[in-house]
Amino acid sequence: IRRSVYYREKERRMSDSHYATGTTNESDRCRFLVDSETSQLQTDTEDECAPFFVSLQDLPADQLLHLQQVGLLPPSSKQHANVVPLHSTRSAKARQLLGLDESSEEEEEDVVVLEETLDVSVLSLEEKDTEASAEAEEETKADDSVYQVCLLREKHAAFVTRALFAPLPAGYVSLDSSRPWIIYWCLHSLDLLDRLPPGTKLQGVVHTLQACWTSTTVNLDTSLVQRDPFLSLHSNPNSDTPTTDMDSIWIPDASSSLFGREKIQLRGGGFGGGIGQMAHCAPGYAAVLALCIIAGLGLREKGEPSCDEETKEAAVMALALLKRKRLQLYVWFLSLRHTMPRLTTATPTTMTTENTMTGFRMHHDGEIDVRASYCILCMTTLLNLTTETLTEGVVEYIAACQTYEGGFGGEPHTEAHGGYTYCAVAALKLLNDYNHVDVQSLTGWLARRQMSYEGGFSGRCNKLVDGCYSFWQGAGMAVLDILYDKQQQQQHSSSEQTTGPHPFDSGMGEENDSSLMNEKAVTKRAGLLFDRTLLQRYILLCAQDVNGGLRDKPSKPRDFYHTCYNLSGLSIAQHVLSSHENNTSMEKNDNEDATRIYGNVETNLIGATHPCFNIRIERSTEILNVFHKKETQT
Repeated sequence: IRRSVYYREKERRMSDSHYATGTTNESDRCRFLVDSETSQLQTDTEDECAPFFVSLQDLPADQLLHLQQVGLLPPSSKQHANVVPLHSTRSAKARQLLGLDESSEEEEEDVVVLEETLDVSVLSLEEKDTEASAEAEEETKADDSVYQVCLLREKHAAFVTRALFAPLPAGYVSLDSSRPWIIYWCLHSLDLLDRLPPGTKLQGVVHTLQACWTSTTVNLDTSLVQRDPFLSLHSNPNSDTPTTDMDSIWIPDASSSLFGREKIQLRGGGFGGGIGQMAHCAPGYAAVLALCIIAGLGLREKGEPSCDEETKEAAVMALALLKRKRLQLYVWFLSLRHTMPRLTTATPTTMTTENTMTGFRMHHDGEIDVRASYCILCMTTLLNLTTETLTEGVVEYIAACQTYEGGFGGEPHTEAHGGYTYCAVAALKLLNDYNHVDVQSLTGWLARRQMSYEGGFSGRCNKLVDGCYSFWQGAGMAVLDILYDKQQQQQHSSSEQTTGPHPFDSGMGEENDSSLMNEKAVTKRAGLLFDRTLLQRYILLCAQDVNGGLRDKPSKPRDFYHTCYNLSGLSIAQHVLSSHENNTSMEKNDNEDATRIYGNVETNLIGATHPCFNIRIERSTEILNVFHKKETQT
């Protein structure tokens, strides 16, 4: 009943004129009984966003023309031939605005200078005949399509493409250990925008990621190796050569015999943040997702557009690398497990599964938090490496990170945070187990993170809006909404005998539907528990940089990270759970999606990202088909 009331109220609000025109109500601003430094920061942020929420119909013609020239509004029919994008070479003023120095020649050749172009447009209008200008203004305001804000697809694509294939400015040296991250952020952004680079460039990306691989020797309990079904299935301790298409984990002499040893040395490995750097879960997660994006391009199903030979070769290279390193990745994941006493029990004298929980380290001797749990579970699900040996006690650790607020901290007894909450929610969904957490409290915490005035999400209680949380909080809500639907299905079928979840199912659809591999299952839902229109409005009006790239908020600079997660959040708001629960055709889904698009439908509709993996649903479907079907046959 509460959800029905919510959706009726949301439809009423969406029909209000201020949603259609981009304006907002002053009553939506946060109110404070006492002014403080933090309340002033919130007020300043709302003031910062307020100019972007003006009523476009009330703008004079010269300002509308300027918005058309920078690409934020489509040109009207008669103006189409006359509207020319305004560009300027990098003047001293432009350099100062962009924070560039003389050595930053890697930035754009063409930079939109707002102040200068506005003056030019005003002067050009003043030279026109007054009567003709008035007629043009009336015609412009009569054309509703001119007020539909546009996603700057080409500029965003150009911004992230340069990061992949051109030298970065000197300031990026601080991200030397984040090379796989930069690759993933940019590739995923380009994939959502349907602007992936040519196959020859993608082959270079695969070579770069392969160079980031770091092999290492790990010590595992012999008893664990003996009882692990995956290791026993794919291993031959008497040979240093692989028995399948995977690199061997066995070290001659060191692991020639499993008997009479407490520990055994095996060869493992993972992706580091750069060449020669230590294996780490975070860049490893980014590297695997980037390889899945490229590999998925060569695994397209019938009816999808085919790719050129160079792209197919890049896809073959990426898939071969994933297959070859898969077993060593699994060994490395096992070495990152850390078992500890549960919070509800005193320190036990004997560690058992009933009184312990298990977290993962981000790297050897590194920190233990839910990021590692999510990153590892995401990789193991895609590559079909999830086993009981690996995941025993993991749900209990994740549940211990839930706070009294309802969200999740990075580790037990810490503050609830949007990024960690997403990691926890997605990890629990991949494990199909929410029995140990307070879902109602979690839903309330997530719902309170959307800002009523700005429309975007904040990351924590009493924090400011940030564009990157469009995905972290929005995708968390998307996953929870699927959980609600699944619980309803289970309640309706409680009187009937039901089977367990399909081994490939991550809870993204109906049971026994292999919904991780079912693209339609992700779009057969009723709606999300946040205002999708307001979120899209914030991303398109406040987070876009007119020179390309997206940002935290209007006062912040663009970067690759915020470009990726703003676009991912935009995708979540547009696509996930967009249709009704009844089986519908893809054509109906597309029409339903179109009604959820804020602004110009032709430019703003982007690809659908998977809420648990954050790669396009097509890519995750193709990868899951390969690895899960292969293991089923084996």
